[in-house]
Amino acid sequence: MTETIIRIKYLWHRYEHFLPLILLFGGILSVIFFANGFEYIRWVLLYLFGIWLLILLTITILRRVTQPERNGWQRLQRFVEFLIQNMFEETFIFLIPFYYFSTTLDSINIWFFLLMLGMAISANVDAIYERFILKYKPLMYVYYGFCVFTCLNFVLPVLLGIRNIYSLYFSSAISLVLILPLYFQFSAMRSKSFLRGAGIALGAVWIVLTWCRIAIPPAPLKLVQGAVSSAYDKTTREPRQEFTTITQEQLLAGIYCHTAIFAPHGIQEELLHVWSMDGVTIDEIYLAEINGGRDEGYRTRSFKQVFPPNPVGNWTVDAMTAGGQLIGRTRFVVEK
Repeated sequence: MTETIIRIKYLWHRYEHFLPLILLFGGILSVIFFANGFEYIRWVLLYLFGIWLLILLTITILRRVTQPERNGWQRLQRFVEFLIQNMFEETFIFLIPFYYFSTTLDSINIWFFLLMLGMAISANVDAIYERFILKYKPLMYVYYGFCVFTCLNFVLPVLLGIRNIYSLYFSSAISLVLILPLYFQFSAMRSKSFLRGAGIALGAVWIVLTWCRIAIPPAPLKLVQGAVSSAYDKTTREPRQEFTTITQEQLLAGIYCHTAIFAPHGIQEELLHVWSMDGVTIDEIYLAEINGGRDEGYRTRSFKQVFPPNPVGNWTVDAMTAGGQLIGRTRFVVEK
């Protein structure tokens, strides 16, 4: 191991003058990734994994060298810390637009988006990053875990075709697995007590996700169209006689809720419409499974004819995944 460290140190001193070019290249790649959306998401995962390997390598080296020798690695440590900050900036910049479009702004999942936005801002402001995130290494690793989680949660449904609810659980498990070696040495991670504690931590994370999954936007799904109408065109499948306000008498003939949901190619997801009056759930109607790949969105609708005896009030129809995540919301008012 000592010879390996010496070799790494030699390569570092020999090629460190190329680092500004590497950072410039990374910035150019982030712009390309953002401009092409889903086309290069595999490279985003590779980028995050590469950063993880570099962090782990640096930590392993610093754990093995003595304090006097550690001073010689300070420049490498500073570079890795700067690279991590650069990763936070570029990854959040790439993800935030997609999560924004999947966020229902008047619902609870706006708080998850605001958390992402706040972390992106704090990573971009050097004074905040250096004073708080960089100073407290556990916080920096939490940032990294959150960054990996949000990225995997966005990418896995596209790459593997799994449902968003499964993506939540897989992403959290992978993020936890990647963070643990940054905190603990490998020798400690082999003990039964450590494995038991890691299992308990993973179970706790999954319980929290199950409880608050509605607060996490189901990226990359997004609501393209939401409308209520008293009829629809069977040929074009477009709503007719749309409204935002309807009388109680007009409800007797029944009404439709139309939603068009964008999903990238390869995604399959079960949907339902949750009809609510004044915040109280009245009905849940399961819809056909959507298949991604349509630019105009996958169009579906539900029909409701049975209403409470007094349906006057503010109504919402939430387009939800079968796993309990909110995609979008359509509103209308029933008057006397």
